[in-house]
Amino acid sequence: MSFKWEYSCSTGKGCSLTCPGSGGANNVTKLNIYLGSFPVGSAGHSTGMFYEFSTMEIARGNGFSIAAGLGTLSCQVVGMKLDYSGPPVNDQQSQAARD
Repeated sequence: MSFKWEYSCSTGKGCSLTCPGSGGANNVTKLNIYLGSFPVGSAGHSTGMFYEFSTMEIARGNGFSIAAGLGTLSCQVVGMKLDYSGPPVNDQQSQAARD
């Protein structure tokens, strides 16, 4: 993984996401998105987006999307606060970066 975004919404109210593979979620309290690449046979590398989220009703959900050729990888995030963006780091380093 080469890049990470961390989002939060303390109440979950008015916060939602729509990402490929999940169909979306409402009342989202936490979202982490990871962007990276990985080898695919002898064809080279593909780009992938992996995400995990929590809602007021779902303790843990996740999904992924893999770009094919010039495909677009995207998520729509509504009402959430961006707490961190940058290289993936462990939880302690991530918390220090937010403080």
